[in-house]
Amino acid sequence: MKKTNLVLVLLLFASGSFLFAQALGPQPTAYHTVGLHSNGMVYCWGCNDNGQLGDNSITQRLTPIQVLKGAYNGTTYLGDDSGNKITAVALGEFYSVALAADGMVYTWGYNNHGQLGDNSTTQRNTPVKVLKGAYTGSTYLGDDSDNKITAVAQGKYHSIALAEDGTVYTWGYNIVGQLGNNSTTQSNIPVKVLKGAYSEGATYLGDDSGNKIIAVALGEYYSLALAADGTVYSWGCNDDGQLGNNSTTQSNVPIKVLKGVYSEGTAYLGDNSSNKMTAIALGKSHSIALAADGTLYSWGRNDDGQLGDGTEDIDRLTPIKVLKGAYSEGTTYLGDNSGNKITAVALGQAHSIALATDGTVYAWGCNGNGRLGDNTQINRHTPIKVLKGAYSEGTTYLGDNSGNKITDVALGLQHSIALAADGTLYSWGQNTNGQLGNNTTTPCTTPIKVNGVGGTGDLALPVTLVSFAANSQNGNITLTWRTESETENLGYILERSSADNEWETIADYQNCKALQGHGSTTESYTYQYVDNTVQSGVTYAYRLGDVDYSSNIIWHKEIEITIEAEDLEILVEFGLQKAYPNPFNPEITLSYGLTEDAHTTLLIYDMRGQLVETLQDDNMSAGNHSIIWQPMNISTGMYIVRLQSGTNTSMQKTVYVK
Repeated sequence: MKKTNLVLVLLLFASGSFLFAQALGPQPTAYHTVGLHSNGMVYCWGCNDNGQLGDNSITQRLTPIQVLKGAYNGTTYLGDDSGNKITAVALGEFYSVALAADGMVYTWGYNNHGQLGDNSTTQRNTPVKVLKGAYTGSTYLGDDSDNKITAVAQGKYHSIALAEDGTVYTWGYNIVGQLGNNSTTQSNIPVKVLKGAYSEGATYLGDDSGNKIIAVALGEYYSLALAADGTVYSWGCNDDGQLGNNSTTQSNVPIKVLKGVYSEGTAYLGDNSSNKMTAIALGKSHSIALAADGTLYSWGRNDDGQLGDGTEDIDRLTPIKVLKGAYSEGTTYLGDNSGNKITAVALGQAHSIALATDGTVYAWGCNGNGRLGDNTQINRHTPIKVLKGAYSEGTTYLGDNSGNKITDVALGLQHSIALAADGTLYSWGQNTNGQLGNNTTTPCTTPIKVNGVGGTGDLALPVTLVSFAANSQNGNITLTWRTESETENLGYILERSSADNEWETIADYQNCKALQGHGSTTESYTYQYVDNTVQSGVTYAYRLGDVDYSSNIIWHKEIEITIEAEDLEILVEFGLQKAYPNPFNPEITLSYGLTEDAHTTLLIYDMRGQLVETLQDDNMSAGNHSIIWQPMNISTGMYIVRLQSGTNTSMQKTVYVK
């Protein structure tokens, strides 16, 4: 079955719908990486000098960790309340932001310029809530259910949020007018962006309900907004022409991006309703817009060829069109073949990336540390195709297998990220701070896979499986597996096949308590199941599937095993067998034999006779069985294991030590 757990969100539109169950936010100036799971929880990895990973430390992480809840009203982690999941994430250079389903905004990390929006300049190592500032809510930004915040983004030291009514709020550093409120004064709480050249508005950008702002993006020291009519507004720093108004003069209020080579337009980029701009992205000092026809327009800084027009060191003060480069099916420009349009774009410090309909990925600009993914460090002035690297099912290029296309892309400051349809996440480029998530700090010039929590598995899997083993004993086959972490895990399905027979289910979490999952946890758990229906001289293969809260099944094919069951002598006596280890911590294996099919319970009692836990309460077949008990929140001491099957009873003492 397909893994459908992850999506990269490059641009945060007002509608904000995700095609898949996980997301990665825009992070064009960051040395760390953020991911969002379908259960609403947030994962970060990479640089953590300023607490930007949100785990209440400043320790760099080479593989994903979960962000703690901080001021979020959850249990342990940010987004762990299923009634108020996190729906969008984004990164600044040393800080992070998350948007909750209720419309409120959480930030953490570096705060010297007030970019966290909590009316302070104090670093935060766990999430805080952004105060309302100029927003008309009660206390916090987005707390008015009639006008929720729908999108967020971050620049180097400033932040932006888009409200449901189409208006825009900014806060943080403002030395070059990037907050858009006609000043250069820093703000530690949100201000409302003035209308500037947004002529149809009354006072503020997007305040005309007939032409709301639908997307926002931030560069290092400037800001961009996309209106419903397809036109683009920009404000802030303009040293390299990144505002697109044919000047290098900063603007403290929004101006309208000129059309440049957008030939079908009248005066402004996107002003032809038959070919509107549909997406925007910003790098450090260059900008890009995706047109409805699939072509790309870029402007601003071009010292490394990041505009994709075949030149270097020639900045563009108005939009130019990205050339086709290695996009072989095109005529002149990237995306100009209607059968294979460009569907997503992202920008980093000085490089650019684009995703085509066929799932292949194009990159251009600076190639330091191999961030373009072509196995070189040579800058490219027109698009090249990203090589497959660890994308093993491909032929030559990342995403070139139509059965497992790349579905979205995002960039960090000097690294690149791509998501495959099967849920696997790939990264490449700079890795000084572990931002590639592969448990190293070595840069990669072609794509590698991002590891799962704890450095094992990969981030796409809802269950990070460490081991799956089998052995034959006492006429049975015992299957044991251990997890490093679980996310929204209902439980497991065990299937078996022999010879040319098809897979058959021998047990699942619905009829066997031992196969029930632990929901969402970063703790390690060991599971065990005994198959006592095997026959002598037969070779068996087993496979394990895990089921998430949406009933998606992930089959762990890479750990299929084959067992030779030869000359098995089934010797069964009723009763509990010797538990091991005993005393124990953290777990103990409890084995027992049944001489006949019967309803069976396996219960744990304390020395006062109070029931502590029910381990088994099922109809069980005759044979030998084992189950692993991993107690939680119990005291050191002696416990009684009681087996009841039909009219037969067996008891045994165990000792738990801390």
